[in-house]
Amino acid sequence: MKLYRPTQEQSQEEEIAETRTKRSNNSFKLLNIAVGEEIYFLHDESIVARVVNDRNKIEYENEVYSVTALAQKLLIERHGWSEDLHVNGWRYFTKNGLTLSDLRDRIENEESDED
Repeated sequence: MKLYRPTQEQSQEEEIAETRTKRSNNSFKLLNIAVGEEIYFLHDESIVARVVNDRNKIEYENEVYSVTALAQKLLIERHGWSEDLHVNGWRYFTKNGLTLSDLRDRIENEESDED
């Protein structure tokens, strides 16, 4: 086996990867969304889910799902996406006009501005 020296670009990418910190998991608590509040499916706002815990569980049509599981279900069943898709469900539900993912980014940016 012969080892190769990484290119400058590869070294820079590795440094960036090492310095990034892993974000904690999303949660409704982190987003200041209370149990009982409603969130809306991005592609059809008539699809409404109710938050059932402060982590990531929502209720839709009397069934409890994780945010990602419901997003996958809706994308497959209603939009014909592939059954082997992997998605970040937080990008497919909204609150106050923002996706939950964008809402998290906004909250984190506001917190970093305060530091």
